[in-house]
Amino acid sequence: MITITTRFVGPTDYRPSRVICRAPGRPWRVTVPWDDCSGEQHEIAPYARALAAFERKYFSPHRGEGAGWRTYHYGGTDDGYAFIAMRPEDSVADCVWVHCDGRYSLTRPEGE
Repeated sequence: MITITTRFVGPTDYRPSRVICRAPGRPWRVTVPWDDCSGEQHEIAPYARALAAFERKYFSPHRGEGAGWRTYHYGGTDDGYAFIAMRPEDSVADCVWVHCDGRYSLTRPEGE
């Protein structure tokens, strides 16, 4: 099991604000513009969007594995959030659901 971390990076002279999602100790990294998340109502939404992009890029379903939702438990860090994938039998509060096609949900998806 790995922890996936996200962090907010403010604007510079050359780049706008963004959220970086990565797996520490691995060369995997995804950057999502903060502006894409401006209409989101929930504080974790921009970070969930980055996690969904990360999931889509690095964790595509394996052959024979059904494409579906993965549940991640999250907690705050100094500059973002950390996410840990949950097993189907685990049940905790503070979850986000991420689909392998890049969608995310802050509430349990239908049929999950």
